[in-house]
Amino acid sequence: MAIIPKYQLKELFEGGDLISQISMVDFIDSSYNPTLIAGGNINITCIITPSGPEITISSTGGGSGGGTVTQINTGNGLTGGPITTSGTLAVSVDGTTIGFNGSGELESLGGDGGLMQVSTGTCSTYRINVGGSVAGACSSALSGFDNKSDADACSSTIAGGHTNCITDSVCGFIGGGSCNTISGCLVIPGPISFGHSNIVGGLSNCITQPGSFIGGGSENQATCINTVVGGGFQNTASSYFAVIAGGEQQVASGNRSSIVGGTANIASGDYTFIGGGALNEAQCLVNTISGGCSNEITANYGTVGGGYNNEISGAVGTISGGGSNEILGTTSTIGGGFSNCVSATATCSTIAGGCANITCGTWSTIGGGALNVAHCTKTTIGGGVANIACGDCSTISGGYGNTTGDNNTTVSGGYGNRAFCNDSVISGGCNNRTNAETSTISGGYANYIEGRGSVITGGANNSACCRANFIGGGNSNTVSANYGAILAGGSNLASCACSMIIGMSITSDKTNTTFVNQLSIKSICDETNCSNVSGEIYRCAADNTLRIIP
Repeated sequence: MAIIPKYQLKELFEGGDLISQISMVDFIDSSYNPTLIAGGNINITCIITPSGPEITISSTGGGSGGGTVTQINTGNGLTGGPITTSGTLAVSVDGTTIGFNGSGELESLGGDGGLMQVSTGTCSTYRINVGGSVAGACSSALSGFDNKSDADACSSTIAGGHTNCITDSVCGFIGGGSCNTISGCLVIPGPISFGHSNIVGGLSNCITQPGSFIGGGSENQATCINTVVGGGFQNTASSYFAVIAGGEQQVASGNRSSIVGGTANIASGDYTFIGGGALNEAQCLVNTISGGCSNEITANYGTVGGGYNNEISGAVGTISGGGSNEILGTTSTIGGGFSNCVSATATCSTIAGGCANITCGTWSTIGGGALNVAHCTKTTIGGGVANIACGDCSTISGGYGNTTGDNNTTVSGGYGNRAFCNDSVISGGCNNRTNAETSTISGGYANYIEGRGSVITGGANNSACCRANFIGGGNSNTVSANYGAILAGGSNLASCACSMIIGMSITSDKTNTTFVNQLSIKSICDETNCSNVSGEIYRCAADNTLRIIP
């Protein structure tokens, strides 16, 4: 038999094949006589058998030295010692004994709780979580009491707190607090939502849709995808991307709606915003309520700056503040005040302020005051009390109880004045009335115009009854013929056309005539310097009489 070289023996030995052989005869030829040298505690013997010599290698004893352990003591964090004969060592956390159970879990042997327990979910753990359980894959409950996550709560974490729970959710996180719940937050395909819901802390907060966040507070709810509740009490964000920063009993039920703070505010329209206050409600698209109390918007694009009990039901309406103001018409504005109203027929109208003012016409304006009414298109009331503008493009600047009753009429001020016909003007005074077109009363008391194009500049109880009359002033003067005039005085009557009265208690009885009580001529030309025009009056120097050139 061929001799096996030394390097092949080494390879067989390292490969484990050498020790499986019965005899070295199979490896060494009879003509090969190696020399074996025994080391310490090694004995070599050789027995001749019919098939040849067998070599045996055995140990003659153990190593040097020996001894016996008599006692094992336990230090900080260990329990079970001292051990003098036999016993079991265990980990102790605050007096609670920790050990391995039959399933290989490192858990409490002396009560509830665990230090880094390997739970039932794949790669899931909880540590110092008394009475809790973690069943979801790659989930953790790090501390606290009775915190739990179920088998569908994958990659979720409860950092601490008491009786917090994550179910049917992916990548959920509860930082702490008590009785907080995340459920139903599985991954939803698409760009708008994922799992990853978070509750930082607080009490009895609840998330039921993915991508949502509750910062803290108590009894808050996030019930739709990607909603946020920062904190507060009993707030509910129930629509896509809705946000409630804080406050109490707030509801954000419109998509992308926001409530910053306050109490019992409701943002039910999409893209709505409520800054604060109490009992405010934004119901329609792109509404804004900055603050205040009991304000309500029920039309698109409405804005309430503040105040209380203000209401907008017309689109694109704005109420800056005040109380109990109402907009029914579209694209209208109330700056402030109390109980002002823009009616449903009043598009693009404005009430700047005041109390109980009403606009009914398109593009109408009331600057302020109280109990003013702008009835028609493009009417304006600057202020005052109980003024009524009924004609299109009519204006009442102020005063009390004034009325415009036709188009393009104006009452500048005063009391109880009424401009009832087109293009008429009453500048002021009291109880004056125009009932004819293009007529004017500058002032005075109880003056009346019935003739077109007539003018009364002042006085009292004067009447211009026909066309193009003029009364300069006085009292109880009347013009009852066209183109008649009374300069002043009292109780005069111009009853003939083109007649004029200067004086007192005169009645004209001839047309184209001027009537006076007495006439005093201080200077007049005589025959030497007159112009000799037919009809001219001159003084005769010879007898000092008045004469007329024929």
